Amino acid sequence: MGKVAVWPKHRLLFLTVCLLPFSLVPHEVLRSGPSLAPVMFTLAAILAIKYRPFGGVLGPVDLAVSALAAWMVARLVIIAPLAGEPGNWYFTGREVGSLAAGAILFRIARRPDLLRVILLGLGVGLSAMMAIEVYQVTAGIGHLTGLGYVSDEGFYYYTIGGSYRPFGTFDGPTVFGAYLAMVGVVVLLATRRWKWLVFVALASCLLMTRTRSAWIAFALALASVFMLGSSRRRARALVGAFPAAWAATMVALLRPDLANSVLDRVQSIGQAGDVSTVTRIALWAGTVDTVSRDHWFFGYGAQSFTETTLPIIGPTALLGHPHSNYMQELFRYGLPGLSLFVVLLAAFLVELRRSRRDGGPWMLGLAAVVAFAEDSVFNNSLSGFNFLVTLFLLVGLGCARPGQGDDLSSGRREVHDEPESYSKPRLGRSMEQSDSQPIGNLISAVSRPIHRVSRFLL
Repeated sequence: MGKVAVWPKHRLLFLTVCLLPFSLVPHEVLRSGPSLAPVMFTLAAILAIKYRPFGGVLGPVDLAVSALAAWMVARLVIIAPLAGEPGNWYFTGREVGSLAAGAILFRIARRPDLLRVILLGLGVGLSAMMAIEVYQVTAGIGHLTGLGYVSDEGFYYYTIGGSYRPFGTFDGPTVFGAYLAMVGVVVLLATRRWKWLVFVALASCLLMTRTRSAWIAFALALASVFMLGSSRRRARALVGAFPAAWAATMVALLRPDLANSVLDRVQSIGQAGDVSTVTRIALWAGTVDTVSRDHWFFGYGAQSFTETTLPIIGPTALLGHPHSNYMQELFRYGLPGLSLFVVLLAAFLVELRRSRRDGGPWMLGLAAVVAFAEDSVFNNSLSGFNFLVTLFLLVGLGCARPGQGDDLSSGRREVHDEPESYSKPRLGRSMEQSDSQPIGNLISAVSRPIHRVSRFLL
């Protein structure tokens, strides 16, 4: 991606992006394997002080985040005590904190002069994810359990059918596969050289996750970019499909066992008796039934999903979550919370549409939103702090606004069709120049002394 300009100035941002794929400390590094959510939130807060991104007019994403956060706080802090529910400040902090950290990184990522630093961090993080996956597949579950990886103590490594799958540094293989698909497709689109080598490596790692929803998310994200891209991009993609088809054919001929394993996994999607499909349908139907009785408006907040739905769903509720982000928002925050979550996804698309009109790298953000929205139907990834924060970061990349004199706005290529051309942006105007706004003035006045100390330390 080229030499990163003013590298020392942005090394903390680079480190933060590199750490996003790590939701927990691996047992090989620290035996207790604690969550990295508090560390990531602290880094996001420091970046907010360093870059001061909250000046200027509030956009659709800012308003949607504020509305969703306000409803979360109202449900968990005000309504819960009135309903006699026990308070859970850690849960409240994690829910609202992930939105706050995401909003910070979203605004920072919109700066075109930071695009290369963030993309480089995403590339390093993606490489680490794939290396850890290969290690876990090669080492096997016997070796990992000997190191302290015990199921149901912060993560799991099995399918409903009982087979082992790599989980990376997340709480399970489904979340890991979805994260790999979401970040991988963005890195793939932003890669200028060796694109097909990156594609082969990424596709191989996605197949090893054996996560069908991740496969579908990755395919839909590429398809959306293909359909909305220029005719030149579609032609290039079709030409590139031939070597990909040839490689797949060779793998099928040389290793028919691998090909049959993948085909069997794909074909199980439409099978009526598939355990995973039956379980998900039972969880979704039970969640709707539970909420619709007397909690359709306020939801159940921080109450246990298992204890609440067990009388209705039965033993299936022991999985601990509804296996869908949409159903999770409905269970926790009722119909208003689900609606605000959908509004947030729509706000992402509105911002990306503006970016497309302005010649920004809209395809990067669109691919991330499509991958996340699809996977949200089948999996529960919102409980992971890093997952939602990364989505905000990727959408922010797609909303980067070209400034005067930036290569992002140059006429050398059609930038709205060529996100690869963003590899050499020059330093553009900073978002800090909007201090004339009231919100910007207030935040600047409060954070200026801390900012001076952080500049000295960082």
